[in-house]
Amino acid sequence: MSDNQDWPAYLINLPGNKVRYGNSTSQLRCANVNYALVDSVNGLDLSAAEIDAVYSASLNYWYYKAPLTPQEIACYLSHKAAWARFLSSDSDYCLIMEDDFRIYDSISFKSLVDSLAPCKIGISWDVIKLFVHKRPRLRIVKRIFSECSLIRCFKVPTCMTAYLLSRSGAEKLLRSRPKFFRPVDEDIKYYWENRLDILALDPAPVGLGQQHAELGTVGAARRARKKRGGTARKAWLQLKYQVRILLELLLQMPHLILSLTKDHARKS
Repeated sequence: MSDNQDWPAYLINLPGNKVRYGNSTSQLRCANVNYALVDSVNGLDLSAAEIDAVYSASLNYWYYKAPLTPQEIACYLSHKAAWARFLSSDSDYCLIMEDDFRIYDSISFKSLVDSLAPCKIGISWDVIKLFVHKRPRLRIVKRIFSECSLIRCFKVPTCMTAYLLSRSGAEKLLRSRPKFFRPVDEDIKYYWENRLDILALDPAPVGLGQQHAELGTVGAARRARKKRGGTARKAWLQLKYQVRILLELLLQMPHLILSLTKDHARKS
């Protein structure tokens, strides 16, 4: 495997989930990506005191629809460990991947990550999402490449399956959440709270891969928990989020109109 790589890559894997580990490491080798393993925290091993030290139940009550499961708390801690590990390096940005990804084109993947360095594209960023569930409709095109576009989304897609993180992004994330209260993939959607500059690639170069996990998944634990509160409370939280998104749209409307016009002209 080539050592010619200016950015570190971190693979988050829960020891014991061997199928996911084998699948993800095989893909990274095929893509010629050097990586370091970050052992995921096992939420079921966390004590009440350990959870209380990192998780705010009171903020969770006011700002999220349900209490976090131990698995969600562990997932957030695992990403924080990767962020801190990256900041101990000398690199300007890094790649972070959970162990359930699928790289669509292993031949071009490494060169794509290389090309997104802030110094190469002349655009500062904190996070670049490499995986999205659904293509964002309202977006500002920042840069057009041969196979994809670099975009800014008003509604940031959930899931932290694969993303690039800059030093400024890691510092903001760690500084803003000494105690967290949402799942990490939901927290990233509230980018205005910590002034995160989040971009994404369209189409995404990474999809969902192996979902089997011997020790269970965060998603399964999330679906199994009991929801807190009624419909009215959830509607109120969603309304507050939508109002804030609308404000972002209004603030960025001139840039959005210009971007949509250019995008339409390019496709015509």
